[in-house]
Amino acid sequence: MRVPNFENSTFVSKNRFLMPEWASRLELLFKELRENLSKNGIVVPQFSEDEINLIENVAENGSVVYDKTNHVFKGMVNGIFKTFDMS
Repeated sequence: MRVPNFENSTFVSKNRFLMPEWASRLELLFKELRENLSKNGIVVPQFSEDEINLIENVAENGSVVYDKTNHVFKGMVNGIFKTFDMS
């Protein structure tokens, strides 16, 4: 989930309207929350095995994805996606 940075800046204009940069940040935050949270919990991003291989060099340690090719969860550990053992 990509959460925007919230900087210390004017939130509301003198005319009592939300500043455009804050509107943009909030729109992104709400979009990410809608896409990644549900009544049933967190929705993990789903990628094909090929897509996971492409993002392996840029993903952060602690990232979790669902491999929809092999139907397994994977987590980034020390720069490598490891398959979760669900047994």
